[in-house]
Amino acid sequence: MRPLTTANPGAHAAGRSKQRDSFFDNAKYLAIVLVAMGHAWEPLRGDSRAAAALYITVYTFHMPAFIVISGYFS
Repeated sequence: MRPLTTANPGAHAAGRSKQRDSFFDNAKYLAIVLVAMGHAWEPLRGDSRAAAALYITVYTFHMPAFIVISGYFS
């Protein structure tokens, strides 16, 4: 028989967790930065066509990036 211990039975399973993939951490960080940039450029898009083009480009890219990253982990 095994001796009874007070250790958490899930601790052994938690100790075998996978290493984080820095590529996906960096991709999520980039997508979050693009969201912040898009929100910062929003007031400028009425005055400048270049700012409007950058705003549209950022919003075209960052949402599909979130969807692909989230889909990979689901």
